[in-house]
Amino acid sequence: MVDFKVLDATTGKQVVKDYVGSDAMRWFLWWETPDRLWGYGSDIGYFKCFDFTATGVNQTDIQNGTEVPQEVWDNLPSIMQERVKARAPKRKD
Repeated sequence: MVDFKVLDATTGKQVVKDYVGSDAMRWFLWWETPDRLWGYGSDIGYFKCFDFTATGVNQTDIQNGTEVPQEVWDNLPSIMQERVKARAPKRKD
């Protein structure tokens, strides 16, 4: 089982607790920024994005056609790559 939780570094308060799926299947958690976490789990169809704000957490279930970061897209199985779009990496000027 792949359970995870996110704690507020300042207060130690738990802000998210969730279950991605089985460790025997394909899964990942990836921080796009310090305020945005992506999660994928193939066996239970888990595909979410968490946005952490000063007022709370916004959790989004990723739907077909959604644009995702290239790093997320690269780690998805091909069947999922066909369902979502890769977003070009942000330029670092």
